[in-house]
Amino acid sequence: MSDSTLDRIGGGILAAGAAISTLGYVLGSVDQPGHQITPAYVDTPLYTTENLLQFFGAGLVLVGLPVLVATHWRRSPVLTLLGSVGVGLVMLIQGVGNAFVNATLFPVLVDDPSTRALANSPAPSLMGVLFLVGMVGWILGGPLLGIGVLRAKVVHRWIGVVMLVGTLVGLASLVLPEQFESLGAIIECVALAALGAELMLPASPVRAPLASATAA
Repeated sequence: MSDSTLDRIGGGILAAGAAISTLGYVLGSVDQPGHQITPAYVDTPLYTTENLLQFFGAGLVLVGLPVLVATHWRRSPVLTLLGSVGVGLVMLIQGVGNAFVNATLFPVLVDDPSTRALANSPAPSLMGVLFLVGMVGWILGGPLLGIGVLRAKVVHRWIGVVMLVGTLVGLASLVLPEQFESLGAIIECVALAALGAELMLPASPVRAPLASATAA
């Protein structure tokens, strides 16, 4: 299997995963429960759908990220690698781990009156540490990957700019109403989807110079 075929497959997986994640975060922004988690909320198809979309989308992004690193390795290896690791941590902790718990364990806790208060209580310390690690990965990973994309010039530069904007918007959303808490993640997922889509297009005018240099 040629490198260009692997690029297309990996790019398609990355684009699909980011697009699915985007839809999951959009649905999550629309579906806001307020401060109390109730059975009427967690037992709805919308709640289950948004978490499953985030779960499967994040899993696909994790599979596609290595292809992104490989295509940028000659131009911006360190930034792309570190940025991809940071983004991967977010996808693993928030997308895979948190969404899986929300879709499977959370409804069981909320539906049982004896454990409902536990579901509405602050997260255990271990989960707090994991969320902190994920937040650090997100704050650092997005900008590093965005700068890596800008420096590598393998795909269109606007994608790197969007990744930087996504991080800034995400930081601003920390002080905005709950409806905006996923806005930064949505923007960064859109950028990841665009990255994957470009990797699927080996004839892209931006990537053509790199391909020619490699062939030479």
